[in-house]
Amino acid sequence: MEQRLKIGLCAYITGIISIVLPKNGFAYIDPNTGGFFFKTIAPLLYIVGIIIIPCIFWFWALIDILKNEFIGSNKVIWLLLVIFIPVLGFVLYFLIGRKQKVRVALQT
Repeated sequence: MEQRLKIGLCAYITGIISIVLPKNGFAYIDPNTGGFFFKTIAPLLYIVGIIIIPCIFWFWALIDILKNEFIGSNKVIWLLLVIFIPVLGFVLYFLIGRKQKVRVALQT
């Protein structure tokens, strides 16, 4: 599971770096240098990398927090962190918060 998260975050960061080019302190996509790629594929990758992937991780973190139990008020703290600071919140939750869940033993 953690391996998939690392691969997803690496792909996300690589996509941002390869698509967004800095110029005069602003991010832009230069349609004149890349031809077909920058006119058609880059905007789609930009939308997927900047909007869709973080939204998927955000919803995944919210659902995981709501489905599981935590010690004390950690559940409320994680919910507030993920809701009000989305990207940093879900990254911290997947790195730190998932280890704080209460493990329930199956009763036979």
